Amino acid sequence: APPPARPDASLLDALASAAIDTSPSFPPEHLSSTLWAYAILGAAPPPLLLAALCDRAAACADSFLPHELADSLWALAVLECPPPPFLLLRFISRALHSIHDFQEDDVANFAWALGACGHAPPRVLH
Repeated sequence: APPPARPDASLLDALASAAIDTSPSFPPEHLSSTLWAYAILGAAPPPLLLAALCDRAAACADSFLPHELADSLWALAVLECPPPPFLLLRFISRALHSIHDFQEDDVANFAWALGACGHAPPRVLH
């Protein structure tokens, strides 16, 4: 299917501004959904929003469900916005602690995204 039409730039700017203001309280579901939406649009989030989302994701990484980890890392890889090292380490740590809860598609997406970001997946994902 073709990618969705990109919304008007002023609408994206307004949404990004609102997300920056509210991101400190985002739960993992909102973080992964926001990153996923930008990936589907094929548009990287503005730098301030990306930094805010990454900071918040690192702060609450221990609360991420496997699909939220996989979707977030997948979105960053698709956008060619590798996660900052502090976030990548938090995501890998969380994945290792919750690996038995990962579904097959979570493993595939997480491992693919790690590779796309230039990192070898942990041995447990092989």
